Amino acid sequence: MNRNCAHCIHCIAHATHSILARCLREHFEDFVHVRCRECRHGGPCVLLPHPVAQPHGRNSRYNLRARAQSNPPAASRNGRVQRRVRSASATRRPRVSAPPRTTRRTRSASQANAASRRPRQNRSVLTNQAREPTRRQTRSVTAAAAARAGRYNLRNRVQNNASAVAANPVLGNAQVQRRGRLSAASSRLRDTTSQRTRRCTNVNGNPINRRFQRNTGSASTTRRQTRSFTAKAIAKAKFYKTTMKLFISLLLCAAGALAAPELKLSDKFAPELKISFRSNPAATNNVFVHFEGGTATVLESIISTRFPNREERLNTMHTLLVANAETSQRNALSILSGSELYHHSFWINNQLYIRDVDLATILEISRLEEVSGIYLEEIAHLIEPVENKNASLSADFEWGIVKIQAPEAWEVIGQKNGEGVRVATVDTGVRVSHEALRNNFLGEYGWFDPSTAEPLPTDRNGHGTHTTGTIAGSNGIGVAPGAKWMACRGCATSACSQSDLTMCGEFFACPTLADGSNPDCSKAPHVVSNSWGGGRGTTWFNEVIDAWVAAGIIPVFSIGNSGPRCNTANSPGDNAKVIGVGSTMESDAISSFSSVGPTTDLRMKPDISAPGSEVNSAYHTADNAYRALSGTSMAAPHVSGVVALLLTRDSDLTAANVRDLLVRNTDKALVFSGLVCEDVPDNEFPNHVFGSGRLNALKSVQAQTKMLKN
Repeated sequence: MNRNCAHCIHCIAHATHSILARCLREHFEDFVHVRCRECRHGGPCVLLPHPVAQPHGRNSRYNLRARAQSNPPAASRNGRVQRRVRSASATRRPRVSAPPRTTRRTRSASQANAASRRPRQNRSVLTNQAREPTRRQTRSVTAAAAARAGRYNLRNRVQNNASAVAANPVLGNAQVQRRGRLSAASSRLRDTTSQRTRRCTNVNGNPINRRFQRNTGSASTTRRQTRSFTAKAIAKAKFYKTTMKLFISLLLCAAGALAAPELKLSDKFAPELKISFRSNPAATNNVFVHFEGGTATVLESIISTRFPNREERLNTMHTLLVANAETSQRNALSILSGSELYHHSFWINNQLYIRDVDLATILEISRLEEVSGIYLEEIAHLIEPVENKNASLSADFEWGIVKIQAPEAWEVIGQKNGEGVRVATVDTGVRVSHEALRNNFLGEYGWFDPSTAEPLPTDRNGHGTHTTGTIAGSNGIGVAPGAKWMACRGCATSACSQSDLTMCGEFFACPTLADGSNPDCSKAPHVVSNSWGGGRGTTWFNEVIDAWVAAGIIPVFSIGNSGPRCNTANSPGDNAKVIGVGSTMESDAISSFSSVGPTTDLRMKPDISAPGSEVNSAYHTADNAYRALSGTSMAAPHVSGVVALLLTRDSDLTAANVRDLLVRNTDKALVFSGLVCEDVPDNEFPNHVFGSGRLNALKSVQAQTKMLKN
């Protein structure tokens, strides 16, 4: 071996000296050279071949420590301490036959204990400067070492060892003497796990014996595994780091939420209003402020008092309700007087409407003792038609007019088909120039538009024109064509705000001019038809209904288009003081869309049914336009028209009288579906499907005639 190779190195796979690596590759490819812990490059290294895996305990014949102690160190040519290996014959014990074709022998307990007492040595890591010049050589040596980790011919290894010994003067004759033993062992041990041993001397002259087993994987595989392991470790570390950050953020948020003072809101706030302000304290809301007592006391006095005529009743009620609102709302209006907030004081229900109010203002108002509650503004909707078809006028009358026998009822009352009666609709407006409606519009005090304040009736939807035509239209489409019609745009679009609907309710209780001035309660309608609603069991419109009833105004409402299942009756049609109307077909079957009772408190609804499928009436697109629509919105106007016929002969009929005349004189020979709600089948009257039956104008008028005679 070249003397330049006599240096202590980390291992063949990571040699730091190019000459040493080349020398080891040429002569000692079968040896693994591991850095000694003691020598630290302080002395020469002697490479000893170890062809097979043999025990390395104290009693082993290959015990290098024993052989090294028997040979005292000698001075080398370069002055370093060096030990000369004893002859193989002097140290060899009686020959023991090796077991055939074995890979590794099990160590004894003493050997295991001795090995456990020896400190583990870590492989040194080379610097980049040392690794760079020998990278290609390192790959070659590593690949050669890995190739011999499996099964290979030991005889070839022996020949290589012989040439290596001949070139190494340090090993001398000891290695040659061991050649015979290696040749004999090669015939029996052909396949084995390769191990290497080295012997080094430290500065104290103590030999060190270390054994390492070569990895069976290639260097490239090891590097790939290392990179894979490193990538997984980095990914796991990032995951833990992100998770910890999230956990800490949640803890901080929770701590902040616990530490932050809770927004204190008045108990007078409705739950929805509390949610709105707590989610965003800087938000503004449209609210209705309620006051203690409401209007109940005033309305009870109106109902219990006998008035000489209807006009006196209306004026008195208006005066008392206005005074009641002024007294209750005085302090709240004083708070709002210094602000630019839009607000409107309603006398019909003793409520104060405030638009876009902030939390600070509403909190100040809530501190007033007379304030009973503050609620978000509600939004209702049109009960829109489920069908909309082109249609033309019939030769005489539309099928709904014929079905309820309205022409025959006109004859009974002497052709006075609604004369002297004012009918009203809370809807999308009316096309006042339509040929079927232009001649019986009330005129002044007959129109109010809370959203756009237009001076004359208009309709941008068509729904209001259609319903008004069914009540009082000419050309065979209306039930009471002799009545005067009024309208209020409570639904600017398909949505109907609570503020607009309340203004319409107040307008009909005591009408004003189109600009809201000069109220004249004597112009109030006798019946108000409503084809809007939504929800079940809502009560926010109840105060307006109470005022209408106290004033002698009869409210009629569609029951909704949420059928045909039970428990689908909508509000305000489910109110006990209104006439809730379902829809029937020309065949006298219930319309599939018509809502069905009972109410949320298990009352019977609807009260009555009327034609509502494919009803032809006036439309808003032209002065001679007609359209066939389907819905309970089309059924309610039929009932409102019959109410007008009943009031033609007796304008002092109360809402209770009108209800009795309608529900006790219906047609009951209908087409039944077998639906049963709350144990009541639809062929048993009254029921939750048809109510008391299908409307019949003739029978109702005839019953009224009998009542008038008595």
